[in-house]
Amino acid sequence: MESIYSGEFEFENNIRNWACIYEQKMCFKGFNDLSIFNFKILNNILPCGKSLHRWKTNIPKDCDMCKEVESIKHMLYECSHVSKIWLRISNILGCSVKWKTIVCGYIEYTVTDKIFALNFIISMIAYAIFKENKF
Repeated sequence: MESIYSGEFEFENNIRNWACIYEQKMCFKGFNDLSIFNFKILNNILPCGKSLHRWKTNIPKDCDMCKEVESIKHMLYECSHVSKIWLRISNILGCSVKWKTIVCGYIEYTVTDKIFALNFIISMIAYAIFKENKF
């Protein structure tokens, strides 16, 4: 997935970038579920309708809200109901939340308190969207 994401998000696929991304997305001490959630996004193994339908055909592959095929990207970012949340969050935080931000966070080699907080908030919101969607 590293080569796929680096191509999609247009950044160099190297060990330094990915070490930085994993460190920033997996560093939430005391929030193990959040770190596991981020790991599953980074490795494209988060359960969604599309993947679950492949394993068990009685599980619908379509989004409950908009009836589009539910991929990880759709479930967490593209669904018309979810995209409204990210637009509002972008306005509140004063930064643009894109799919790249949800997957990789704000990539900084030196993590400031602001970058840590932004990555934590965005990860928590994505996790809440996932939990709300699935349960």
